[in-house]
Amino acid sequence: MSNEFNNDEADYEVGYKKPPIHGQFKPGQSGNPKGRPKKRQTNAELMNQAFDKKMTVNVDGKKVRRTKRELFFEVVINEALKKDKTAMNIALKLLDQSEKASEFLLDENDLEDFDAFCKLTASIAKDDIDE
Repeated sequence: MSNEFNNDEADYEVGYKKPPIHGQFKPGQSGNPKGRPKKRQTNAELMNQAFDKKMTVNVDGKKVRRTKRELFFEVVINEALKKDKTAMNIALKLLDQSEKASEFLLDENDLEDFDAFCKLTASIAKDDIDE
């Protein structure tokens, strides 16, 4: 077989647009075997991927699969209703971003307003349960 290769090479004329046979790509071989490098993911893309993963959690004794995004919002809102200042600010900033409650952004000194908000939401939730 090596004799055939040498014969082909001897008959082959090297020149313009005719590289030597030993320097040509083999059949099925690419000129860039590793390919183009993948695009680096942004922090937002990584965060969205992490939030979209599902977890199994116990809700009222039943195993339920939920996304981490759903669980995050649930925890933040529950902690905010327990008057955790950090959770309150996170919850209100998230509300502001969703353009539903931009007027509810609180400073640390506005806890009385938040207490009124908590009482209002508790009374609404109680009315919903009673019906």
